[in-house]
Amino acid sequence: MRISKWFFILTMLSLGSILWAQSATIRVPGDAPTISDAISQASSIINGSAPRDVGIKVDPGTYQGPFNLSPLNNPNYSVSLVAAQGPSVTRLIRSDCCWVLQGSGVRNFTLDGFQVSNHNDDPLNVASQGMRLNDSTNITVQNCSFDVDWQAMLFNVYDPALSSRVQVVNNFVIAGNPNETYPDVYGPAVTMQIIMYNPSLSTGEHRLIVADNTFRTAASAVRFFYNVYDENGNQVGYAPGGTLEMVRNDVTSWFAAGHNLGGGHNHHVAANRIHDGQVGFYNFCGGSGVWENNVLYNNVQGAIFGNYQVCYGANWVAISVPVTGEKRIIRHNTIVNNQGAGLIYLDDGLPHDPLPVLYNNIIAFNDYSGIVTLLEDAVNSLQMYMPFNLSLDRNDVFANTLSGLTDSTFFGLTGTVGKPGANYSGIVPNGKDMSVEPGFYDSVRRDFSLKKNSKLVNAGLVSLPVPLRDFVLNQRDPKPDIGAYEYVEAPNLNVRANPANRGKGPKTD
Repeated sequence: MRISKWFFILTMLSLGSILWAQSATIRVPGDAPTISDAISQASSIINGSAPRDVGIKVDPGTYQGPFNLSPLNNPNYSVSLVAAQGPSVTRLIRSDCCWVLQGSGVRNFTLDGFQVSNHNDDPLNVASQGMRLNDSTNITVQNCSFDVDWQAMLFNVYDPALSSRVQVVNNFVIAGNPNETYPDVYGPAVTMQIIMYNPSLSTGEHRLIVADNTFRTAASAVRFFYNVYDENGNQVGYAPGGTLEMVRNDVTSWFAAGHNLGGGHNHHVAANRIHDGQVGFYNFCGGSGVWENNVLYNNVQGAIFGNYQVCYGANWVAISVPVTGEKRIIRHNTIVNNQGAGLIYLDDGLPHDPLPVLYNNIIAFNDYSGIVTLLEDAVNSLQMYMPFNLSLDRNDVFANTLSGLTDSTFFGLTGTVGKPGANYSGIVPNGKDMSVEPGFYDSVRRDFSLKKNSKLVNAGLVSLPVPLRDFVLNQRDPKPDIGAYEYVEAPNLNVRANPANRGKGPKTD
């Protein structure tokens, strides 16, 4: 049977009309005088007799918060709040101690293209914040800029049956005012915090995706915590039911860390550029996962990984983090020019998950030892260098010294029992590492890609998995190079500006 092309065209047009009818657009200030009115209209649509997806399109201007997103709670329909012309001309503001955007039970919501600003000069009324959502899921924050005195984005989970999924993509964030003295840590960019009283009853598996952002913060930029409390409200440890995926971000945290992890499992931290801050990575109490293709430089400390069964404080008891068989793999990172150690591993010596595995990393030119392994007795406030086996293989551990900082605000080595070494402190090299000049293209200008004649080209371990692509997404060949960069014949253009980063904010270096 022959079908007329006109029948086909009319059918497609009809289908387009059906698809168009499945969504609604609300213009602000055209169809609704305020954003709050538009949110109310959107709630009536997604929860009405003929529900459909809703897009709220906001014209340029400055809009005074707070904005309550709680009515956007239908799990089957989405609402997008979109700035028609982007964050440079569309602002959501507030000037007090609270949140610009907030809500509970929010479902399928996207914030796109706004500047979110909250500042308060009153020294007694601090903690001006950006966005806080409780027990919410399928949340996307993209193409926005945040400029706040305290937290930019906070996502709390209390519901043991909820699996929360949040993605924060392509944003520029300035968070934190170092002149404030708020009693909690100030200035994180993104926090997901799961709070449970009986983790054995929780069925949720949470996911925080943080990609292609630029962060300048006064606390740990990205924080993922799965906190466990007892019946009296005392925190007793961490649990594994969630994952952080942190990729291709450019981060400076001038008080704390690029990321701060407590609990969770199967984290993936890749191709981040973390520099000129306090600590690159801080993963305590045993979260498992893969850290690869990251470049960490000019921090006080490079990376700190802890593995504890008993954590700090009088109320801490055996934690529930361990997930047997899930490893921590640290591979193909470039950790250089930090004022303290390149990488610190701490352990309390009790039975736990497998030790981390380190291979194909460059750990060089750090000022207080390259790789440090410590046994820590938190009860007696004692730490000592200890030769834990981190399965070292084909790392280039070169020209680290003992001339730099032995202490920092975030973590101190002062008073450690034992004798440190320039390249290895505590850990005993097994002979599988290298110690050669890396051959960076232009380290003075922060270009840590490799020259053609570098001894690290084609020198990486091949018996264990390697990432398919490098820091700038060049494909690795069957003989991988050591470090975050794979050498390619064509020049790495603009490598020091981190071309993989997609944040829209201005560069500060």
